Amino acid sequence: MGVTRKETRVVDLPECSRCGRCCQYIAFKSHGMSPETTEWLIVRGCFVDGDYLVLEHWCPHLSYDGIATCDLHETKEFPVLCRRYHGHGHFYVPKECVYHPTKKEVQRSLPLDESIS
Repeated sequence: MGVTRKETRVVDLPECSRCGRCCQYIAFKSHGMSPETTEWLIVRGCFVDGDYLVLEHWCPHLSYDGIATCDLHETKEFPVLCRRYHGHGHFYVPKECVYHPTKKEVQRSLPLDESIS
């Protein structure tokens, strides 16, 4: 009987294009949200995109001059969720992002779980 372990790896992750779209919204997962809350968020300016309610909101730390830059990037104040954003997992990914799952490069780069015996 062999020993089985789980190994997670990410391959061929595309390089971020620095479009800044990930820093121009606040997204709420709509699953499990009451219809009243959904309605309220839409009335307040959110739009529906798949499983998310999205509010356009430009992060105050974002600068854009052809490429996006963040005042907090590479500092200890850089938020954990921003650090974890890589275009897959439980994150809203704008259609313009190179990490959007409809792009072939990203479909190759999702984590691979393998059992090794």
